[in-house]
Amino acid sequence: MKHWGALALVVLSACRGTLSDEELLRMANAAAAAREGGMAAQDAAAGAADRIPVRLDDSGAVRHTKALDGRFDAARMLQVVADLEGLRRETGNDDYERAIELIIARLQSHGFGTQDGLELQVHSQARTVPSWNARAARLELLPRAGTKDTAVTLAAFQSSADAQRLLLPTNAPSAAVEGPIVTRMEDVVPGSVLVGAEPLSTTRLEEAKARGAVLVIAADAAPYTIDPSGQARHMDAIGYRSVRHPAVLPVAQVSPRMLEQLVKHTGQVRWTAEVTWTERPLRTVIAVVVGDRYPNEEVAIAAHVQEPGACDNASGVAGTLEMAAALADLARDGASPARSVAFVFGDEMDQSRVHLQTTQRRVVAAIAADMLGESHERTGAVALLERAPDPGALRPLPPDAHTAWGAAEVQESQFASGALAVAVRQAFYAVAASEAQWQWNEHPFEGGSDHIVYLKAGVPAVLVWHFPDWTYHTSLDRLDMVDAEELRRSATTVLVGALVVADARAKDMEGWLRSLRLETSERMRRASEAGDNDLARLWRLHEERAREDVRRWCLGIEPAPAQSKESSQ
Repeated sequence: MKHWGALALVVLSACRGTLSDEELLRMANAAAAAREGGMAAQDAAAGAADRIPVRLDDSGAVRHTKALDGRFDAARMLQVVADLEGLRRETGNDDYERAIELIIARLQSHGFGTQDGLELQVHSQARTVPSWNARAARLELLPRAGTKDTAVTLAAFQSSADAQRLLLPTNAPSAAVEGPIVTRMEDVVPGSVLVGAEPLSTTRLEEAKARGAVLVIAADAAPYTIDPSGQARHMDAIGYRSVRHPAVLPVAQVSPRMLEQLVKHTGQVRWTAEVTWTERPLRTVIAVVVGDRYPNEEVAIAAHVQEPGACDNASGVAGTLEMAAALADLARDGASPARSVAFVFGDEMDQSRVHLQTTQRRVVAAIAADMLGESHERTGAVALLERAPDPGALRPLPPDAHTAWGAAEVQESQFASGALAVAVRQAFYAVAASEAQWQWNEHPFEGGSDHIVYLKAGVPAVLVWHFPDWTYHTSLDRLDMVDAEELRRSATTVLVGALVVADARAKDMEGWLRSLRLETSERMRRASEAGDNDLARLWRLHEERAREDVRRWCLGIEPAPAQSKESSQ
């Protein structure tokens, strides 16, 4: 992948926009010249066909990257990851509450809730089901009857921090059972333990129960969680899984290597598990740096707390806490953003709904900060921008390609403004300019994180994450898979992208609009080469919608309402 050292620098001709765009660009240029005397702009052209180019000058993303230089503490972020990843954070459970308390304490230490312009809100929602806590579990291989062999512990955990804590799938019940192993459903008889690589689906569990099984053990793995190094480290990974509440049967999740041992075992197995349930409301924490020009407009950054991994998503929480601290410091230094910025922490999907339901401000854009800290060397993952639904999700053409996560079904009616994606793309370029060999990319919409909640509410939203991570949703997603410097780069990029919108100024508009034109020109060229004139048309229309957001965000004006045919005649 090409980086700044090999980027071709080109000078664009005047932006081919409408007359109103030209007028607005003149306003922006005049404002910029009056304030700073102007600077020669540069376009960061990808050179090779692996990335959409942007225009960068000394405004917008570059301005915010400079302002944030030195304000992110990588060691402090890594410590937060370490504090969180030792907790098995499930929705509303005891460890989730411990994480929430840590988040509140960190935010308070940076002035949220006590200083003017730094708000701290904690919202509680009643839950219809209790919260699940995994206390301990043990899987033992019992000797054959008549032998002098002793029981062997195949796997066990006794605390949330233990390496094999994912033996218990979420919502698994307490249990104390033993029985002979069978590997086929048709061989299950009363008292059997069904073992296999098949997932713990409700259908499988119900059939096993009907046949008399006392326990079902699984060792399924997603295709993208295979160790790419060839060392087969995934053989020791226990998948992070869940079953529907209330559970049909006792269940256990094991690694592929444990499955091999179980299949070979000729004796019985014993399974003991201890779980508890807690009745409590679900808490969401929202910290806000209040804007100084448009305080009633808000850009959201959401990082979900539940899920026990270090990368997913202790790294996202740690990075977002650091973003909040950095922006609070800027505000204290007299550099508050024009619009308010909200940092949202809670249960994935629910936290964003809570934010939308409780805020008194207009949410104009949102970024999901999910899996920010993966070490490329150790996980194989790279930093990614996932755009909102756009023509590239409808029919991807190079340089677009979906990740191993897979495409989501997208309709033209779901297309969202692309202005935010361009802002975050600019942020990636701006941050990467001073980060040698940083690997990042982007892809069309796929879904799966909090950005979809904002999108459904009509708010432009994107996801910043890392993939493919072969430790994703496994017991191997621990602290040693996190790169503190990668976390710093990613967190900086998310905040820069958010500030491009939150602190948009008239002088930022030219680079933003030209970046939009660069993207559209490249997309339309690709579509025309592929003989897809309809896709080219969709990209041109997509640009027009994005331009409206750029105008509004940079100049603080609303688009004129569309005229009806009758009124225009």
